Amino acid sequence: MATAVRLHRRAERFLGRLGAGKATRLVLSLFFKAVLGIPRVFHFETLHDLGFAILTDGKQVLSRTVLGGLVRAAPVKGVLRFVRATQPTLHTSDGTTISIDEHVIARFTRKFAIRKGFHTIRNKHMKVEKLFYPFSVGGRKLLSLIVTRGNAGLAALSQKLLVPLRRRARGRTLRVILDAGARRKTTKSSSHWPNTHDRSPSFVFRASQPTASDGPSSRRRRGNAWRNRAPSPRRPPR
Repeated sequence: MATAVRLHRRAERFLGRLGAGKATRLVLSLFFKAVLGIPRVFHFETLHDLGFAILTDGKQVLSRTVLGGLVRAAPVKGVLRFVRATQPTLHTSDGTTISIDEHVIARFTRKFAIRKGFHTIRNKHMKVEKLFYPFSVGGRKLLSLIVTRGNAGLAALSQKLLVPLRRRARGRTLRVILDAGARRKTTKSSSHWPNTHDRSPSFVFRASQPTASDGPSSRRRRGNAWRNRAPSPRRPPR
């Protein structure tokens, strides 16, 4: 509950333009939605729980339309200030190992022009949005979240994310874990990292890519493993 109280105070400070009490109801509704595991916003239409209403500082649960209207009416600058004010602190006890990952979300709407990107599960280029998030491995905490278009890359976004992360690390050397897909681009652009501190971050990649130094025996083993792999399930419908 201490976290909810801190969110309430910051919501009234940065999102007070929504009206008296509306910022608190918006932030607490989204917060307890994640805590209690409510999967979608449209479930608020049939959610009649007095306890949830009390947790969100109201007598009734907000409907889906009211909640969506508050989200759209929230000022962009206030939301950005709210996000920066509620980011978790990177303590010394958390260590300096940070994992930067991406998550691809498929979009099937024709209402908006959405850039295409590669969806690894569906194994094709399609309309997607990407979520990039740095995670403190030692502290077990989500540090921030960035939503981008589908054509954004992990290597380029990591460069932008490292600027505030190194500032929050207060001069300590970061150990960054990336997927193997960003290895080649990160290696090529390693000389262009922002030099905001004296010490540069070190990179660890989760999987190694085949190189020219691999002998024929290793390539043969990879080929046999590929031929003997289990049949893939049916591709999901479009």
